Amino acid sequence: MDRGEGIVRWSPNADRDEFLSINGINVGYPTITLYKAKGRAIPGQFDYSVVAKHNEYPTLTAYDWSPRVRGLVALGTKGGEVHLLRVDDGSNASMVLPLKLQRPCQAVAFNTTGLLAVGLDRVRNDQCLQIWDINQRLSHWDPSRPGWQTPPSPTDPLFKLEPSVAISSVRFFEDQPQTLVVGVKNQSVRIHDLRDPHGAVITFQTRCNNNLAIDHADPNYFVSSALDHPGLLVWDRRATSRQAASPMYLESVDASDVPWGCVLKLNRVIDPGRDSYIRGLRYCRDQRGLLGVMSNSGELQILQLRKEYIEPVPEIPVQDSPELLEVRRSYDIKYPYFHQSSPSKPEDRVVSFDWMTFGSNEIQPRLVTRNYDQKLAVELLPLRVQHALFGFLNISSNAGKTDSLAMPRFNDAREAISVYGPMAAALDGCNINFADNTRVDLKEHAMLVESDSPTSNTSALLSSLAEKLYKNLSLMRVRNSCGSSDLSRDSAKRADSIQVQCPTNPLSSREVHEKAHWAGVEAATRKQIYGVLTQKMNRRIRARYLFNPVKNQDIVADDPWLQNLWSWVENGEATARNNGMVADSLDLAYMGISTVWNIDLGSEPQTRLVETTELPTASQWSDAIELINKRAKRLKFKGVKTDRPQYRQLCLGICGCGKTTEELERELEAYEAKGHHTQAAIRALSEKDIQLAVEILQRGGKHLVFVALALSLQTKGTAAFDNSNSDEIIKQHPQMASDPYLRAIYAFISTGNWKALADEDSLPLPVRAGIALRNLDDRELTEWLAREEALAIKTGDIEGIVLTGITDKMVDIFCGYIEKFGDYQTAILVMSFGCPRYFKDYRVTQWRNAYKLHHDEHKLHIPRCHFEVGSTLLSRDRDGSTSIKPPPRQVTLRCVHCDAASTNDLVNTANPPLPLPPPSSSSDAVATTSSSSQQVPGHDPEARNPLIWSGVNAGISCPRCGRHLPRCAICLVTLGMPRVDRQQQAGTATATKESQLAHFMSFCMKCDHASHMGCSERWFAIQNECPVADCRCGCNDDNQRLRRENEAARVTWERLESGEKV
Repeated sequence: MDRGEGIVRWSPNADRDEFLSINGINVGYPTITLYKAKGRAIPGQFDYSVVAKHNEYPTLTAYDWSPRVRGLVALGTKGGEVHLLRVDDGSNASMVLPLKLQRPCQAVAFNTTGLLAVGLDRVRNDQCLQIWDINQRLSHWDPSRPGWQTPPSPTDPLFKLEPSVAISSVRFFEDQPQTLVVGVKNQSVRIHDLRDPHGAVITFQTRCNNNLAIDHADPNYFVSSALDHPGLLVWDRRATSRQAASPMYLESVDASDVPWGCVLKLNRVIDPGRDSYIRGLRYCRDQRGLLGVMSNSGELQILQLRKEYIEPVPEIPVQDSPELLEVRRSYDIKYPYFHQSSPSKPEDRVVSFDWMTFGSNEIQPRLVTRNYDQKLAVELLPLRVQHALFGFLNISSNAGKTDSLAMPRFNDAREAISVYGPMAAALDGCNINFADNTRVDLKEHAMLVESDSPTSNTSALLSSLAEKLYKNLSLMRVRNSCGSSDLSRDSAKRADSIQVQCPTNPLSSREVHEKAHWAGVEAATRKQIYGVLTQKMNRRIRARYLFNPVKNQDIVADDPWLQNLWSWVENGEATARNNGMVADSLDLAYMGISTVWNIDLGSEPQTRLVETTELPTASQWSDAIELINKRAKRLKFKGVKTDRPQYRQLCLGICGCGKTTEELERELEAYEAKGHHTQAAIRALSEKDIQLAVEILQRGGKHLVFVALALSLQTKGTAAFDNSNSDEIIKQHPQMASDPYLRAIYAFISTGNWKALADEDSLPLPVRAGIALRNLDDRELTEWLAREEALAIKTGDIEGIVLTGITDKMVDIFCGYIEKFGDYQTAILVMSFGCPRYFKDYRVTQWRNAYKLHHDEHKLHIPRCHFEVGSTLLSRDRDGSTSIKPPPRQVTLRCVHCDAASTNDLVNTANPPLPLPPPSSSSDAVATTSSSSQQVPGHDPEARNPLIWSGVNAGISCPRCGRHLPRCAICLVTLGMPRVDRQQQAGTATATKESQLAHFMSFCMKCDHASHMGCSERWFAIQNECPVADCRCGCNDDNQRLRRENEAARVTWERLESGEKV
């Protein structure tokens, strides 16, 4: 292979950001330069520095870089010698591996353990593949000193293979360092296992035996090409024999002209003009199946390979069978220099390339290229959202000073996210800086966004969430010095325990929620967290956790914060019922305090407009809100002086305040009945009824009498208490430390400031919002709402729903909530009340798709139907049309023999019924009908009559061809027929659902064999294999696996309930 035009090679060790640049003989001065990437690596900017140079080496014909020893490079020469160079210290050190018979060295390759394979040209009476142990040569080498410092030793190769053939290429498998693939010139590709004492070889006959490259992400596949053909072949090393191959692969090989072992054949990958041939093939280490192809004319192609999708067939799967590949995408990175659309000089063509390694498949892949004129450059693969780039083209007058494809840069990551949208995560993968030890992810929850199709694996999603939650818990263990040892399921009890253990630094309501949610599982493993997430989600699904807010509050009774969330949704649903939030041309259903106060209709305001397209003015807003308040019979606003009392009146109703005297008394009595006197007092203060709060505290017991007296004195104008020793009081008063409502009352007594009460973050946000609405002026309220809304979005606090409502901003809150708790189940259920009816968001769509896939993977098909129906009904607009289109009919019963529908429908049939005769006597009527039937050619009077045999047996036998259903594989009774042993039991009034369904049909989705449900239950209770003779299908394997997983998750859940740490 011609190496005289230069070589660039990235380090084979993924932990080193280094690369080599080798000058060939055509340059005039041979030099090997070791570079280190130290800055940005994007097109137009590649920052690197020189580490060392090596200037003395002969003309090379083959090369390789050791993945084990940093500075070790092997060069093969025309004379057959192999030079071992040290290129990382500038010493120009070299060692030589001598050969007995001189001939050109055509290939060299290192493995990960220190072996070196040398492929030589053909010569008689000598082996042409030699395996050397470099560790023997470097046994006394000191890496801290320059050079090799090792005396020449007469070591011989460990192995000598392949006699009297020409070796054109050789590569070691990284997952099996003792196995290598060898290209034999004009003959075959062979796989050798050095561990086999018998020297068995797997041979694939082909003339494509050059440029061998192995897929690092899936080493079963490797690729080769020829010097006289523009195509390539991809091989599968698992193709050992026909007995080990699946029938599908055997059929594909026999029906096509591909050789045995080949899984993909491409006849033309490059432009064959000007005698072009493939010079280099390289697989990306970070992406599975990403293959780079370069020709000697400078053409550079990228192929994205994947396993070919094959419809499942009812056959026994063959383990370790070769699997066919297909080209998913292809990219033209560089055209040949003679291409008509972009002709260039031969001196400007690419002569070598390699993939950069980052150790992550989330970073956009890129290549480092070397031109004929020794220039190094970086090439990026196009983004999946490439079409969106055209919206950012620079077409200004000064475009010549900047790159026309340059993307706007933002200092604020959130601003970049808002502009780029779903491209944010992809663009973040482009901006790589090798000088950084950590790489910032613009949007860590992009795993819920970036997906090629809505059918992504939900198990992988939950695993990613579990990984993220595991990291958060690890940080929590380090950051938090106090935690709860109470492992009960009741989050309220854990919250009280947590507050008691943190008396000197009271936690906010959000922080208590976070700690109470994960209390006791800080030491859990990733697998246990995944099991808890799955178990909790499935338990709620089976309890009908859907779109009934009242029922949902009972289901999530172990989490008070989720109860408050669904309580707000219940209130929003009640107020929106019967167009209760519609006035004039506005629909304000499910809007929050901040959106109403700031007159914000969201990203799609037209969905909130009724029979108009014009946005309302400020006066129309006021009139509409006043009408809504009047219709709901809300009390007039009582509080601070304001210019917008009707706005505050509506906002108080949104946060659950502003109730009538009777409603407030019932609510306070409920609090007092539970012994929550301080909570009832705060609720009275939120209504600005201080005297009522004093009376409640007086009824709370002796320990609250002093607090009631102090609050009474505060309202009568007595000087505020001295709060200089408030921290000491909190330390000495355990109830003060554990009760956030008591602390809030004390803060108000100490300061006499309503704003301090609204800023007490240990109180629930709806309570603080009610206090702010009654006591802060318009400017202070606007600032307070903006600050609290931003904090809720930043921290993922679901209490923020009272501010944002079910709008676009609530999606941002749920993103942070999912990152903390992994509960996208609640997120999609809540957001279905507003999305896509009032707005659309791609994140909600991904949550919905992931939730449906979770149902499918756990075989919860009936609950998924309930979810589909409920979410479709919620998307219905005022005109009755649904934003979520219902799926088409997916089930139809047809005969597999004649394709006739199994139905007794007399209208939709191939033989329509004859018209009825006119009224006459009974005998005449019979005769007329009979004669009429005989007059119609080809008409069978018994074909579709539901009262004769074809109708009686409908569903058992085909009404057209008479074929019946198969027999039960266990009892051999025809399916659909009543079972004799179950007939009496199924007919009794006390029969259970299981007994009534025992004679129903059940099918194995793998082998398609059928049986009665009762027979299947008894058979698979003790067996896993199919009951049909000669069928080895493991029909019950999936159920056994799910049972084991559910049992493990159930055990983990019970251990958490019992107080045992996991």
